[in-house]
Amino acid sequence: MLRASPIVLVLAGIVSLPTAGIALRAVGITAWQMFDPCVRWDASGSTSGSLSIGPRDVCRTVTVNGQSKLRAATVTALIPGVVLLCTVLATIGVVRSRRGWIFAGAVLMLAETPLTFTIAPLTLMTGLLYLILANTGWRSRSVGEITQ
Repeated sequence: MLRASPIVLVLAGIVSLPTAGIALRAVGITAWQMFDPCVRWDASGSTSGSLSIGPRDVCRTVTVNGQSKLRAATVTALIPGVVLLCTVLATIGVVRSRRGWIFAGAVLMLAETPLTFTIAPLTLMTGLLYLILANTGWRSRSVGEITQ
């Protein structure tokens, strides 16, 4: 069994942290809005634009989203959720010395790149670096050589 060198582990962490952080933040914001009573959903379907806040109302401000909760959950699962899945797959692949897992994370990350818009350069670089890790990260010593 081959083990990744500490340098490869550190490199995988450095590559994974930015995309994982952005994906976690996006999922967290949407999840927080789902349970916030001061967020109104599916405002595009209504024709009236009035919203009143009383002096004893719990909400000091109201956020209005033009999409439904189902659409927001679906978009969150398909875009930052898949980016997070790619990062987890590749990181586990590096830690557990599973080249196929790293490759799967890289391919999924590269496939997700056109959907990420603002962070597309980051996901492209991360996917390419995962491919490099999958190809070059295993030229380290095996477990038997380390223990002897």
